[in-house]
Amino acid sequence: MSDFHDHLATPAYKTSKAALNMLTAQYAQQYARDGFTVLAISPGWLCTDLGTDQADISVEKGAEKVLDIIQKATPDQNGKFLNICVPKSETRNGDPNEELEVKNGLLYASQ
Repeated sequence: MSDFHDHLATPAYKTSKAALNMLTAQYAQQYARDGFTVLAISPGWLCTDLGTDQADISVEKGAEKVLDIIQKATPDQNGKFLNICVPKSETRNGDPNEELEVKNGLLYASQ
């Protein structure tokens, strides 16, 4: 869990994330023989009611990048936990609509 959640009383949030991780692992193992690739993808800090307008990525851009990862998924990624993130986002005041690129399951802001 991130340092952000360490000081918050968020047991339901943390429990639901742990459950999703276990379902990802279980389904990846169970359905691999049928040709399915199962991934868990964290969309990153999105501009939502929860993420606020201070977030790094617009909902539209986050959804676009999640779909990009799904469309390019390969069987060797089965069971992986991927994150969409903007490196050094804690210190940048970026535009949430900035052009971003996915590389190896991580989202990078263009230079």
